[in-house]
Amino acid sequence: MRSDHGPDLATAVITAHCPETLPAFGIMIGYDASIHEGKDAAPGKGHHLGRIRAHFGDVSPAAVALIDDSVGVLAHAAATGHFTVPVRNPDMGFRLDDAIVALAST
Repeated sequence: MRSDHGPDLATAVITAHCPETLPAFGIMIGYDASIHEGKDAAPGKGHHLGRIRAHFGDVSPAAVALIDDSVGVLAHAAATGHFTVPVRNPDMGFRLDDAIVALAST
C-alpha cells in the first residue's frame, strides 16, 4: 500500500502547513481500490462523503471537501452540493495550491 495516499497525505499536508488545525480533523477517509490488492472499489466516494457528514452530525454537503483528480467524481460530488478540490496535475498529486485555487473560485 502506498503511504502517500488519502489520510496519510492529508495529515502530512496539514502538519506541514497548519499543524495547529490537525486536531480539528475528526475523520479523514481515503480509499483507492487500485492500491488495495483484492479489494472491491465499492461502496465508493459518495458513501465515504456520507460517513464524514454523519461523523460531524450530518452536516451540510458544502461543509465537506472532496479532493480528487477525476472530473466525473468531482462533478457528481459538486452536483450533490459538496465542496470539491480538483487535483490540477495528477502526475504531481494534490498540492496546497489546488485547494487555494478551489477556494478562490467559490
